[in-house]
Amino acid sequence: MKLHETEEQPMHNDVAVFNREPMANLQYIEGGGPPKKVNLKEMPKWIRYFGYFFAYIVPLLLIGLIILSFFR
Repeated sequence: MKLHETEEQPMHNDVAVFNREPMANLQYIEGGGPPKKVNLKEMPKWIRYFGYFFAYIVPLLLIGLIILSFFR
């Protein structure tokens, strides 16, 4: 699409660093571009709650298990 000379050019950040170079093309094709960070606020509720569970509850349970193992 050709823009008028006074319009700003859109910023595209399609350059990504891949650890597995053979998989880079597959990721680009299947994922619709380079890998992006996950924003839980844009996800459906059940996925958000599942993500929050693993982000907050599971580490707290692990800390609790470590503390309880000292009292055993």
